[in-house]
Amino acid sequence: MKSNLLFTIAFFAFQNSPAQFESTDSDSRASAMGGAFVSLANSSSAVFYNPAGIGQLNNRYLSVFYEPSVFGLKEISTGAITYTEAFKFGNLGLGLRTFGFDLYRESKLTLVYAGSHRDLIFWGIGINYYNLSISGYGSASSAGIDAGALTKLGDYFSWGLSARNITGAKIGITEQAISRTFVTGFKYCPAEKTNILIDFEKAVAQPVMVRFGAEISPVSVLSLRAGISTEPVSYSAGAGFKYGIFCLDYSVTVTEPLGISNRFNISLDFGK
Repeated sequence: MKSNLLFTIAFFAFQNSPAQFESTDSDSRASAMGGAFVSLANSSSAVFYNPAGIGQLNNRYLSVFYEPSVFGLKEISTGAITYTEAFKFGNLGLGLRTFGFDLYRESKLTLVYAGSHRDLIFWGIGINYYNLSISGYGSASSAGIDAGALTKLGDYFSWGLSARNITGAKIGITEQAISRTFVTGFKYCPAEKTNILIDFEKAVAQPVMVRFGAEISPVSVLSLRAGISTEPVSYSAGAGFKYGIFCLDYSVTVTEPLGISNRFNISLDFGK
């Protein structure tokens, strides 16, 4: 009975909205900072936030993300895995993200290429493969393109820009629009191991979302984070722990009026 109710809610929500595959968090570090990440984007999770970000990485990076119960609904989960590799000709990244449950599931596969100029200006492009599966209605697929840029503005500031689904991909026999989103933001680093971030996100036909977050690392093995975002209003906090190449990140987000989400990442940073 509960599964049928969840299916009904999901089906009608996505039949009447252009928000399939919308920009939801796929990284607990970013989530802890209110989702503000477009100007930082310095992990393999950048394939979903800003494809230019992986151009900053000089090494192999692997990350696994899991959100066991979206807004407290244990039947609905989100999972993602991202991987990047650095080459002389540029950096490549691969990401797979899945959202939903047995009766309704969205899957997204992303391949990213990123380059740089003098380690000051970074750019990237991503190719997305989307698949939407609804029990009793079959499945449909589509493809789209993301693009991004990131630049360092002196010693203390960075600026990032990301355009998601710039080709305006649609999916299904009804050609429902996949969310097309533009994000820009700034990072301010007032002291070593301290980041203050703000993002402005605009999806077509949706109000502007503002994301604000901060991160501080009082010791080398520990990072503390907090953030806030609008549309809808949510409050986030989290922590990260590092030991050698291993990283463990956790975040909790309270979204009004939907509920609480807990998110986890386990990462391997082979450059450490």
